[in-house]
Amino acid sequence: MRKNKKIIMAMAILLAIATLTAGFTFAWFNAQDDVTNHMETGQLTAGDVKLVELFNEDDPFEPGVDINKDVWSVNTGSVDSLVRISFKEILTLLGDGGQHKAMSAGWTDDDLGDYIPQFFNAAALVGPNGAFSSAKGWFNVEDAIYDEDDNPTGIFAEPDLPAGVTLLYKQGPTALNGVTTYEFVAYYEIPDAPYENDLQYVKVDVEAEMLVSGLVELSFDTWEFFVFTKGTANAFDWTVNAPLAGLLPIRDPATGDLNASAALPRVGAFSDPGSMLELLFASGNVITALDTTTPANNAGKWYFCAEDGWFYYIGKLAPGESTPLLLDAVGLSEWAEDAYNLLSFDLIVNMMAIQCVEAAVRNTSGWDLDAKAPSTVGDLIAALTAANAFVLS
Repeated sequence: MRKNKKIIMAMAILLAIATLTAGFTFAWFNAQDDVTNHMETGQLTAGDVKLVELFNEDDPFEPGVDINKDVWSVNTGSVDSLVRISFKEILTLLGDGGQHKAMSAGWTDDDLGDYIPQFFNAAALVGPNGAFSSAKGWFNVEDAIYDEDDNPTGIFAEPDLPAGVTLLYKQGPTALNGVTTYEFVAYYEIPDAPYENDLQYVKVDVEAEMLVSGLVELSFDTWEFFVFTKGTANAFDWTVNAPLAGLLPIRDPATGDLNASAALPRVGAFSDPGSMLELLFASGNVITALDTTTPANNAGKWYFCAEDGWFYYIGKLAPGESTPLLLDAVGLSEWAEDAYNLLSFDLIVNMMAIQCVEAAVRNTSGWDLDAKAPSTVGDLIAALTAANAFVLS
């Protein structure tokens, strides 16, 4: 049902306590990385802790397919550290439920803020020898217009086509009365960025009439140029929008239903009101509740604190060590509907590293968990203590 892919690595440097941001954008499919460094302590040096990503921007993003997006941390310095990671999502879907609408003229840069062209699927008409080859039987009407000097064997009288529109024809079977039949399709070549040279779908009813001269005269009804309405961006910062307790929209992969009692790893994106866009966390590496009876059982896991929206690595990250994988992939549910065509999704990964001191976890000059996660900080400190994460008191 689903595929898992990826290959390209991006590393971003962290300064100490450093907030590092590494992002990627799905917009059929461009990728970008942003880095923000923030110095708060001299205990760690630049480059000590790095966020590691494996992500191939060229993998297809479509319903029922997981895009490999591996995220974890590695300590390349000489100082032990504690690490936490959180996310920010920015999702833009098509408006009007993803249904296209018709316009009276082709797309221009004046439409950039409101519309996206509905692109013409030329691949269905292209044969192995190039665009509109005889292998598929489609030809440009312009190449078959009768002209006494250039094309005396042309079959069409010159049609009145709108500027930028290409009309293609395919010769059908000959009727019993000896009249040849034709099929027609049309597209508009967009002249303006960012869709320059892309093809927009055009609908027109074509009537073909045989003239006494033997030429075929073409006449047309209203031309319709189809676009999608742009939706508004929906942003969700896991830390700003906390507390998230009870809000994790976990999808049951067998039924597609949202099920709060299901185990990780498949979690619906918070920025997605339909929860069809999903984050796939590494199976077995992530827990949503701490074992308070035997705190040592939490060691080596990523703990999601719903109170403040961060994933905490339960253990110290020693020099040369890597955390286990946190995020494994991003997927689009096979139940996704038309609104998810041409979606744009930014997933920004924020990482913070800090010295292995309990006070740095608790107080305002560090992670400030006494104030930001008061109901969780005691159990988290116990879990980190049991994992021998603190090297100073």
